[in-house]
Amino acid sequence: MAMNENMTPEELAVAEDFEAGWSKDRLDNAEFNWGVGITDFLPHTLSEKLAARAKEEGVSELALISSAVSMYLSGDNAA
Repeated sequence: MAMNENMTPEELAVAEDFEAGWSKDRLDNAEFNWGVGITDFLPHTLSEKLAARAKEEGVSELALISSAVSMYLSGDNAA
């Protein structure tokens, strides 16, 4: 697979999985993960901010959401 500099590490891993064929463990774990449409429920302006921040940090939108929720639930938020 040619490395695409516009892809996040998570996207590269998924692409490699599709090319190689998913293992049983990967398929089992995929059942419990959210898909790419996770941001569809957000207001447009928030979705745009999320996409920009994820690109800036070089992570997927899902990874950014997961991190934010984890910090919020652990009490590490400044609010």
